[in-house]
Amino acid sequence: MFIAAIIHDFEHTGTSNNFHIQSRSDVALIYNDRAVLENHHVSAAFRIMRIDDYNILSEFTSDEYKYVRTLNTKTNIYIFFVNLKEIFDTLLLKWCLQQI
Repeated sequence: MFIAAIIHDFEHTGTSNNFHIQSRSDVALIYNDRAVLENHHVSAAFRIMRIDDYNILSEFTSDEYKYVRTLNTKTNIYIFFVNLKEIFDTLLLKWCLQQI
């Protein structure tokens, strides 16, 4: 949780995902218009952590490092709400089908 808090909004541009997508920014192009800033925050933070003095994960095993990377992309609030909507839609569909 601590690592996710540090990474959250790292290098934020002060603009929205929609702004980046509409303006066809480099960041939007890199991430194919999908969770543009969220992906950038995680990527930029992990690039910084490749520098020894900033690598707070230096003592992690390879598996722990991979796990933290996975968590940071999954715990992102934007991605959380996209997943939540998919879950809700699936549950709603199942409920509607049971009513027939």
